[in-house]
Amino acid sequence: MNKVVNKNNLVDYIMGFEDGSLTTVDIVDLFSYLIKTGQVWHLQGMYGRYANDLINNDIIDKKGKILKDEYK
Repeated sequence: MNKVVNKNNLVDYIMGFEDGSLTTVDIVDLFSYLIKTGQVWHLQGMYGRYANDLINNDIIDKKGKILKDEYK
């Protein structure tokens, strides 16, 4: 997708994540946005688990900042 995730295209990103069509960079962008807005904790449990995996692997911090240069 290579666009900035925002409230206007969030559904497109979520659909892309669920159907497997997002790139790794797009997924990290999506989860960065979801963590920053707090929405990730209100979605299905798999979203919270995926977010925690990204946090625990130092890809995104707990505030949603992307830590690894290859995902920026």
